[in-house]
Amino acid sequence: MRSGAIGSRWGINFQVIVTLIDTSFIFSYSCQTLKKALLLAALTWGASILQAQTSLPKPMVDDFNNYTTVGEMGMTVTNFGILGEGWNNPAQPSCRYKQYGSAREMVEMFSYAGLWIGAIPVRDGIEEAPRVSTAIVDGVFESGEEGFEFTTSPATGDTIQIRSTISSASTSPLARYFSLDAVSHQDFIADFTDRRTVWTSETGSTTSIPNHTPLGVDVHLESYAWSHSFMESFVILDYTITNTSEQIDGHGWDLKNIAAGVWVDPSVANMNYRSVFEPGSGFSWYDNINGFDGSYDANGYPRNIGYQFDYDGDDGWTQVYFGVKVLGGTGVQAKSYPEWQSNPTRWYSYYNQWRWSLPENMTFPYFNMPINDLQRYEKLSYSPLGDPLNTVLPPGEAPWLESPNSWMILESAGPFGANNSNGELITHPGESVNVVFALVGAPWSHSAIREDVERRSDLRKNADWAQKA
Repeated sequence: MRSGAIGSRWGINFQVIVTLIDTSFIFSYSCQTLKKALLLAALTWGASILQAQTSLPKPMVDDFNNYTTVGEMGMTVTNFGILGEGWNNPAQPSCRYKQYGSAREMVEMFSYAGLWIGAIPVRDGIEEAPRVSTAIVDGVFESGEEGFEFTTSPATGDTIQIRSTISSASTSPLARYFSLDAVSHQDFIADFTDRRTVWTSETGSTTSIPNHTPLGVDVHLESYAWSHSFMESFVILDYTITNTSEQIDGHGWDLKNIAAGVWVDPSVANMNYRSVFEPGSGFSWYDNINGFDGSYDANGYPRNIGYQFDYDGDDGWTQVYFGVKVLGGTGVQAKSYPEWQSNPTRWYSYYNQWRWSLPENMTFPYFNMPINDLQRYEKLSYSPLGDPLNTVLPPGEAPWLESPNSWMILESAGPFGANNSNGELITHPGESVNVVFALVGAPWSHSAIREDVERRSDLRKNADWAQKA
């Protein structure tokens, strides 16, 4: 239903691209053993071939061929706010964990994910209606549809930049990206903006982005991945959001109470068991369960992990968790729940879920898909069941935990602001805020079908390492 769609945004036949590379060993999903060093070299070479063969249909330089090759979390990162490649290309992971495991261990976590940013514009002291800029939303596939609201510049160099802390070529081909500025074994650097309201084709024709009223922000993304055994199960996303509204009208406006989140279209699935690329395989989007882990780590930080898993584990082929959590941010104020009043300066995160493209959910009315900027800002700014730290409910009180479906995830945080003015968080033109997320993979800690705290112990452990990083 959803695969093979957004690739048409760039006019690319991914199946043709795949034939450019010998997939019989390097990219086969049926490989039982993968040698990391050999595969990393091949993937680095393969990515360069993919870029060389790709002709982009518009002057904005969309870069969507880069994916993390260190560690066990293989994830595509683009320079226009989207994560994943939509399961258009079997040779490229969307978010695969473990990418170097056996056939039974290589599980795809999501088709697409993307950044959402919301805020209240304040122009000359007057508050306007909230706006939200999105990288992607439910139910859209083609350029010209709403939701694809972040773009790059026409500059030929405005693509993903790579840095690495690895300096020895004998250790890794990533040594050619060695930089003293690198943070991890593989940094991806990207810049994009929500200020454009049209796409421009190579022929000069333009297409308006529907229902897009820009916040006026530029985004600088740095993603980090490591190959250390204790850090190989997550990718960190570090977003710096700058108010550039003055570049729209020459004057600009303040942004009050910025909230930011990662929207995810997860479907935890092992393509070696039932593949979305094989018609009739029995692949399903609708056999997953979402949950929320609001426990605390050893240092007293709330984990607040939104997570998903395959309902029955697919006969042992899909016994993993996908998780997303907020690691921190600039100027985030906690809500005034009693357990937070002793330390109200800690950052605060929110969790939402809903069924794919279902704006009205009569079964779970608090899990409705947002359909406009006001509703999206509300989702970014609160959890539907109140304080997420107190929503870890037993299955009998949380019936969605027994209702497999195509559940979405929105993990968010806020409010953010560069300035605290009488309790209001304000970001003036030219000022920036920062928010950091982690996407985490983990095996089930026991193989029983029942979902419980003990089965999530590895998810918690990996999320805790992401927090420490």
